[in-house]
Amino acid sequence: MLHTMYVDKKLSGVQCVQTLSRLNRTKSGKTDTFVLDFVNDPEDIVNSFQPYYTSTVLTGETKPDKLYDLQHEIEARVMNE
Repeated sequence: MLHTMYVDKKLSGVQCVQTLSRLNRTKSGKTDTFVLDFVNDPEDIVNSFQPYYTSTVLTGETKPDKLYDLQHEIEARVMNE
């Protein structure tokens, strides 16, 4: 039932594949997954998956401040309620 994973350590090779693949398990009603990675470069993740998968798709990077922007937006909405 895992949907979201926060990564705060360097991952590579088979350890990377095993860790991130835990999100790939299916569950009724589960339509997507999300990884917020504070440490690894997207190229390193793709390179770790290449020996095991024919294609690896990353949807892109986010701006580092996006998390804080969302926090401030949520706090502002709560204060206005």
